[in-house]
Amino acid sequence: MGIQVTAEQIAILGFMALLIVQGIKLWVATTGKEVSTPVLTWGLFGLSLVLAFFWAAPNMPALPVLTGDPGGIVGALLGYAATLVGVASAIAGFATLVYNVLLKAVFDGLGLTSRKIANQAYK
Repeated sequence: MGIQVTAEQIAILGFMALLIVQGIKLWVATTGKEVSTPVLTWGLFGLSLVLAFFWAAPNMPALPVLTGDPGGIVGALLGYAATLVGVASAIAGFATLVYNVLLKAVFDGLGLTSRKIANQAYK
């Protein structure tokens, strides 16, 4: 069974999206500057990575013992790196799921559509 988003996490994402939308609207109202779409999407993905890491609670592999000959040390380090890649890919996959939910909620709250985003990209 893989990592799944629970109902509580969806509720938290909805509340966070509401706070983000209101924060952006307050920013625009006070400064007169809009938040660019790339900044918004990168920020949301960064937040999604942090949430995915804490919600998934991955089992990080133990550091290898680096004793013995250089060949053994290199082998242990490469094995450790391979294990970390597996953990990182699971976190990145879960973060993408969280990001998709959060991005849709924020874009809907801001009234952004794919056509408006495409128009911003060509400015």
